[in-house]
Amino acid sequence: MKAYNSRLIALLVTTCVTTTMWVLFVQFSGDVALWLALLNFTICAWQLASSPLSRHSGPVALTFWSFTLVWLGFAPIVQISTGVLPWLDVYQSRTFLISEALFTLSLVAFIAGSWLAGRRRDARPVEDLPALATDPRIEEAPPRVAPLLLLGFALLPVVLASTGGLAGRFTTRDDVAQAFAESGASDDTVTLFLLNRLPSAIALVGGYATAYMLRNYGRYLPKQQLFILPAFGAAMILVLMFANPFAISRYIALSTILGVALGFVDLRSTRVKSVFGWASAISVLTLYPLASWFKKDSVQQQADGLSVDVYQGVDFDGFQMIANTVEYVHSHGYAFGVHILAAIGYFVPRSIWEAKPTPASLDVAADRGYSFQNLSLPIWGEFYLDLSIVGMVAGMLLYGYVTRVLDHRYSSAPGSLAAHLAVVFAVAQFGLIRGPLGGSVVFFGTVLILALAVFLTPRKRPRSRRPLRTGTSSRILDPAPQLAVRT
Repeated sequence: MKAYNSRLIALLVTTCVTTTMWVLFVQFSGDVALWLALLNFTICAWQLASSPLSRHSGPVALTFWSFTLVWLGFAPIVQISTGVLPWLDVYQSRTFLISEALFTLSLVAFIAGSWLAGRRRDARPVEDLPALATDPRIEEAPPRVAPLLLLGFALLPVVLASTGGLAGRFTTRDDVAQAFAESGASDDTVTLFLLNRLPSAIALVGGYATAYMLRNYGRYLPKQQLFILPAFGAAMILVLMFANPFAISRYIALSTILGVALGFVDLRSTRVKSVFGWASAISVLTLYPLASWFKKDSVQQQADGLSVDVYQGVDFDGFQMIANTVEYVHSHGYAFGVHILAAIGYFVPRSIWEAKPTPASLDVAADRGYSFQNLSLPIWGEFYLDLSIVGMVAGMLLYGYVTRVLDHRYSSAPGSLAAHLAVVFAVAQFGLIRGPLGGSVVFFGTVLILALAVFLTPRKRPRSRRPLRTGTSSRILDPAPQLAVRT
């Protein structure tokens, strides 16, 4: 009965938000593309409302659906209904319909991939575990975060010197970009990586790792607080220096803030997951466009505040870039994987790989004649551009499968390497969804590599049964039962 009531509430929430969108923007329109956009919005809303009801849902699915609901669910409805898009352009009548149909296929493929992974695991259920099964001295080794923090502080003086000192980190992103250009760093991809993406990735992983340690170790091991508290403080300094929205892209700043928050929050309660999911969606709807103030004049934003005009601006250009991709493929054909190959080889500098393709959004924007070409391109749009519809469906199937696997490990094996990877994957995927892969994979891949380095630690084995002192009393801790967790 409780599960039935929860699904009924999720259905009511989905119905309410969908009805609101219908009344405000659709009504009795004869535009098929607009109705298809409303269908896609409904799919995203239902997934966001119902995902918390599954005991094996987790941060990856919640952040995926919260961002997608707003950025490619809500915004396209506003743009199609008003006929106003971020960039002035002219399209064939079929383009919007094909764009929304591709989005529908992508969502269905993502859900199917998640279902396939869940079917494999749900056939062999695993008991729910508490947030910490035993004393952490026995169950798991603390993350190796000290070398990461030391690397961050070693980079800090160099980054400050390249961006105008301490004050330069709190001006605007235009000023930071100009400082990089004047120092010559923006002309060298390796230097730009070392002074921009690597420090921000260190801030995210370090912030999450120290927050996790503070929540899970500090209360059980008081002596460890001599290290944990200073480490958390040091990580927050790096977050402030490397990942504040004045100095870095908004999605990276948002990813870092969420990463620190998830270090303190256990997303295995239905209520907590629901609050987190909808709070993330509201943040994308409100804080994300408002944060455009930090970038000043780099992109001209016509609207002020949170009027409907905001969702017709360049901060929500994902739908238009998919439409541009449809037009590009119609004119030039598929790219046969060159952009995805370049994204996989992101660590190879252009000085070595001289013919390395540029990010896909630059080619698409240049084809449309846009003056500003550093735009987004949602991941399924890039799959379509490079691999056709078949490759797009296969790519989103894989994305959904990986999402469910990571979320399953997060809920069933807390403290494991896969559980930590689920968190950093979840918060870093904003850039992956937004695209293009050639630009976003640098930060995303670096975050995953650093997380592996920090959390890939050997598990501690119990030497003997010995009392654990808690206050004035002592008790015997039995080693935690080893539950079978098949992957």
